[in-house]
Amino acid sequence: MFYEFDILPKLIEKLIKLIEKLIEKLIEKLIEKLIPHEKLREHVTYADP
Repeated sequence: MFYEFDILPKLIEKLIKLIEKLIEKLIEKLIEKLIPHEKLREHVTYADP
């Protein structure tokens, strides 16, 4: 019974990472639909230093 508790956090972590990747792709597609122009899209990037 105890080993299940060791597996759960790892599964949840993988799920969270998958969801984060999905959300990032969704945001990218939204930006592409909202801002079809390449020049404008360059300004709407993630906060990269």
